[in-house]
Amino acid sequence: MEQVKKSIARFERAISELNMDITDDRYWPVISDHILVDLPQNKHKTYWEQLLILFLEKEKAGQHHHKGLIYWRLAVHTLLEGDISNALEYLRKSRDEDIKKLGGDTSQITASIGLLSVLSPLLVRYKDKKNKWILDEAVKDIYDNLSIESKKEFANTMFESHDSITQGRLWIIKDDFFGFIQDERIRSIVFDTYKEVRDTLLTSNLDTYYSCIFSIGSIVEAMLDDLFTRDEGAVWSHLKSNENIQKQIKPETKLASSKYQTSMNLGEKITLLKLMTNQDISPIRNSSILQIMIIGEYRDLIHPRRRLEFEFDPRKYIGQFLFTMIRNFAGDWWPENVNKRVKTSTDI
Repeated sequence: MEQVKKSIARFERAISELNMDITDDRYWPVISDHILVDLPQNKHKTYWEQLLILFLEKEKAGQHHHKGLIYWRLAVHTLLEGDISNALEYLRKSRDEDIKKLGGDTSQITASIGLLSVLSPLLVRYKDKKNKWILDEAVKDIYDNLSIESKKEFANTMFESHDSITQGRLWIIKDDFFGFIQDERIRSIVFDTYKEVRDTLLTSNLDTYYSCIFSIGSIVEAMLDDLFTRDEGAVWSHLKSNENIQKQIKPETKLASSKYQTSMNLGEKITLLKLMTNQDISPIRNSSILQIMIIGEYRDLIHPRRRLEFEFDPRKYIGQFLFTMIRNFAGDWWPENVNKRVKTSTDI
């Protein structure tokens, strides 16, 4: 802590000597970057926490200090530590600070506005009786059950995707690698849809990207159909043989069918993954399931009434981010990866 205090004192000396205005973040972040070079990585979060205290103290004089970057940095460190709830709180505070700086303009994308629009729909899905948005505890449990390494992997994937988009890069799956889908008919549909979305995101500037998002959801739905029907329904049989899962399935639903029903909607197919995850028999990684669930939430905007209460707009950033997610988890569909996870869960 002493080392961090010295770093904060160094920051204060620098802004004083330069007579620097720190009410906005045009200049002072450069000073912080220089200071952080000399500070061990494990002290960086504490530095930002102490810097936040300094800024809040200075605000007592009556002038607002823009703290969007500080909250963003705290969100990054907190998510990497595996605390998604507090990371979301920091992102919201950063988002609110950014909107203030933009004079209330919510049409622009900042780091926090963008990432919050991806992560928040994953966990904040329902309203309570007081019409307040609350965490979906079932989804939170899936996240909490990730290992520390998997949580960090999930966080890094989110940040890497965000960085690639903001830097004008779009991660894609090369044409030669679509063999991860075994059923040739499904592969053809996915491939054509993928190319259509890719070309739209690369060449178009639209007001909204609903059509891209719906198509991305269709790609995921087709991938799940392939997953549950390949190898004569091996994964489906694996699910059906689990007594704990069968007890949770209502007999009147399609989920109770003896044969996998491709007519299920995307939400029902994602539910199958969630049920398998809760029993540690998922054929794909839990971090991948979380990404699929984010896509599912945006795909649900196909229903007009869902749009009425949805907090975020389907901008190009969202379309690109969801599209990138397919590339992130496509490797989970390779037969050797599916077979390894199914075999491991059978042996447990």
